[in-house]
Amino acid sequence: MKIAYNDGVKLSLSEGEPNLRESDYITNYYTVTQKSNDSLEWKTSGYGAAFRGETQGPRGEEKVEAYINSVACLSESEILYSFSVNNMSGLYKKNFALEKDSESHVIHSNTTEFLGVDYNEKTESAIASIKTDAVCANLALIDINSGDYRAVTGGDSKDSNPSFSVFKPNTVLYDTSGVGRDYGGRFVKYAPAKLAALDLDGMKITELYGDDKYSYVCPKDDKNGNLYCIRRPIKEKKKRNLFIDILLIPWRILQAIYYFLESFVMLFTGKTFTEKTENPTKGRSRTSRQILIDGNLIEADKEYRRNQRNKDKLAGFVPLSWQLVKISNGAVEVIKKGISAFDVENDGSVICANGRHVLRIKDGKTEKTADGSAILKVAASKSHPDALSGGIFG
Repeated sequence: MKIAYNDGVKLSLSEGEPNLRESDYITNYYTVTQKSNDSLEWKTSGYGAAFRGETQGPRGEEKVEAYINSVACLSESEILYSFSVNNMSGLYKKNFALEKDSESHVIHSNTTEFLGVDYNEKTESAIASIKTDAVCANLALIDINSGDYRAVTGGDSKDSNPSFSVFKPNTVLYDTSGVGRDYGGRFVKYAPAKLAALDLDGMKITELYGDDKYSYVCPKDDKNGNLYCIRRPIKEKKKRNLFIDILLIPWRILQAIYYFLESFVMLFTGKTFTEKTENPTKGRSRTSRQILIDGNLIEADKEYRRNQRNKDKLAGFVPLSWQLVKISNGAVEVIKKGISAFDVENDGSVICANGRHVLRIKDGKTEKTADGSAILKVAASKSHPDALSGGIFG
């Protein structure tokens, strides 16, 4: 059975060894942006730039923030993936049987962000979570041939991570969070995410599971009707050592003074204190230490070291408090800790991603299927039950 996953902004679809390919859209975006930035480089080089205080980068320079938001299998050789690049987002198909011109456009927009997506090969329809403003997201059915779509949920909520049920025809599983606002209508916070099911035939929504202690996200089921999801705490518990924090106060003050003085010198001379010192005014590389996962900023290196202390040879950098659980007859069973995404294969095996590995869990045993540096999304090719009605726009 084929497994699709991302490693950073690269994509793979294979049955065994990884078959990583570039996202053509993101690669082209990087290329165009780099050419544009290079054309402005003269403004930040030389003594003139240092005199003007413009050594921090040209005002018109664009930085690229690119993410793969989700992957879904269309067939044994093709996947559907959603992405966000700066203020642009979209859905593309990628055919791994082709070396050239392997991607085809489905839809893209600079006003709508396409997040989680799933595909039902029986109805040839896709379901996606689309975000049209800074807070709310709703589900939409998408015709991947024409790019047409229509919303199937609404309201002041964040509906995310949809998946077609493999147990019940024409049913979509998803997680939903109510939007909390103040008296002025301004966003305050999201309510804990709960699991829900949408019957596409009667357009009826049923709440499946949730409580006030955790957020339950990314629901999927198996052919026996068992429900799987990722359980996250509402607030992460951070262990702090007050004694160590007090001892570090003088060091942090000295560090702040050092960076302030270096920034001052850099502003007027264009040089740092030492040749090897990085320009502190440019900031530090966010991708080297921090990774954004579904809106959560993760300290990847710290989490990885923390997870290694549990003597797990296949540790990743996803927090261990993010737990893959199985819900059956109201009982909750923890399957694996430190998971960012997963899928259930036809034989009941569970594949999951923990940032550094793709894992397969079967009969209580865990095996590694792939390694990477930022594996956050994963999907399996699988079969869905026959639909009870026609096409999504019929």
